[in-house]
Amino acid sequence: MLSSVALFEKYFSPLIEDYKQYSHIDEKVEKNIYILNIERHWRAYEFKELFNSIDYYHKIYTLKQKLLHNIPEYQPYDTRYFYYRYALLHHYLFFREELTVKKIEYASPGSINFEGLGEVIRELRETVDWIISAKWIENIIINFSLIKDKEYRRLLSEKKYMKLKADYESEKNRLLEEEIRTLKNKNEIAKYSFLKQAVLKTKEELKTTNPVEFEKNEKYLNRIENISDLGIELEYKKIASLPEYEDKVISNAKNLNRLGFKNKKIRPVNKVAQQ
Repeated sequence: MLSSVALFEKYFSPLIEDYKQYSHIDEKVEKNIYILNIERHWRAYEFKELFNSIDYYHKIYTLKQKLLHNIPEYQPYDTRYFYYRYALLHHYLFFREELTVKKIEYASPGSINFEGLGEVIRELRETVDWIISAKWIENIIINFSLIKDKEYRRLLSEKKYMKLKADYESEKNRLLEEEIRTLKNKNEIAKYSFLKQAVLKTKEELKTTNPVEFEKNEKYLNRIENISDLGIELEYKKIASLPEYEDKVISNAKNLNRLGFKNKKIRPVNKVAQQ
C-alpha cells in the first residue's frame, strides 16, 4: 500500500507540473481545424460512433507524434497493464492534447469543426477523409477478418485450448496476447499484425486487378499501413496490446466508412480518391 504522500507524488504531482508548464499552451502551439460536412437524418448512437471513431484515430496520431519527438512533453507515462490490455490510448495523452469540438452546425447540410494540434490534425484529416470516401477500406476490413480468423484456428488447433473453443469470441485476443508477450523484437511481433498483412494483401489485389485505382489510392493505403506499424511499436513498448489496438482501428474504420461511403451522412470538405 502506498502512503498518501507517495500517491500524491506518483499520480498528482506530474499533472500539476504539466499544468504549470503548459497553462498557456494555446498561445505557443499551432492549432488546426478539421471540418466534416454532415447530411441527412441522424440518430443519437450515430453521433456517438462518429465522435468515438474520429477521437480514436486522433489519439493514434497524437501518440505517434509523442513517440517521434524526443522532448520531455512527448514521453508517455509508465504503462499500466489495464491500459495496455485494452489499448486505452488516452492514458498517454495530456488533457491539452485531446481533440476538441469547436463548432457543430446540425442541419442538412451541416458541419462539425474539430480542433487539435497542427500536425496531428493534418494527418487525421488525410486518413479519415479517405476512409469515409473510398470503398477500398472495406477490402482491408474483409482481409483483416479472414487473416485473423485463420490465425485463431491455427492457434486453437496447435495449443488445444479447450476453454477457448467453448468461449471463442471473448478469449481470442487473450490467446494472441499470450503468444505475442513472449516475443523479443519488432520483426517477430510484426508477424502478428493482421492489419499490416491485410493492407499488403489489399495492395497486391488492387495492383493486379486495377492498376489505375491502385495508383490513385496507394498513398492512402500506405497511411493505413503506417497505422499498423505504430501498433507494432506500441506493442513492443508495452503501451498497447496489438490485437486490441488493431480491432479498434478496424471497428472505427467500419463506423466511419458506413457513415460516409455507404450512408452518405458525412463527407470531406476536400475531394479525395473516389471510386
